[in-house]
Amino acid sequence: MPTIEEYWIRRAEQLEEKWHKEAKKLEKRLQASYLRAYREVNKEMRLYLTKKDFDYNKLNEVLSKAEREIRKKGLTDYLDHLSEVDSAIKDSMEQEIKQHINLAKVTRLDAISSEMLRVLSDQVIQDEKAIRKQMTTVYTETLLRNKYEFLKLGVETPVYVLNEKIIKDILSYPWSGENFSNRIWNNKKKLLQVLREELTQGVIQGLH
Repeated sequence: MPTIEEYWIRRAEQLEEKWHKEAKKLEKRLQASYLRAYREVNKEMRLYLTKKDFDYNKLNEVLSKAEREIRKKGLTDYLDHLSEVDSAIKDSMEQEIKQHINLAKVTRLDAISSEMLRVLSDQVIQDEKAIRKQMTTVYTETLLRNKYEFLKLGVETPVYVLNEKIIKDILSYPWSGENFSNRIWNNKKKLLQVLREELTQGVIQGLH
């Protein structure tokens, strides 16, 4: 029969294994999200280009002052929206939006990229919410199971209260070298670059 110490060591190992399984589930969920975001944004941008009858020269055309003001207003409004968002990566998102706002010369390709950025940023927010919800569920289940294990040993523990700070710490933990929140954002930025490149190539080749 295992000792109390051996029992809790095994218990800790089981919980750690469960956390890693949950992490793998979230990885798959994020991959599906990236693919969905790619398809949606790519479809919208191609439809937009088709309606506007873009060619490569027009894509690199600099926006007029009026067009720049409209674009800037849209990005500024989005910044205001982000200020109300509860997200661990909000600062990174705001920084990226500001870089788009502060471009000295804005081409139509830049303007389209900014629209892509807003769409992908919304997706990032939804992904992070999903992760936080999943982590909260696992954390709560762990507390309840521990309470049950103590009760089996005749030990009464206090009622557990969900600690939001622990959830944020979990999201900040560098699983596989990078925390979940930063991984979501960095992958979305890579996706934005891929979409921009494909958009340019599509226009050059007349595939829009």
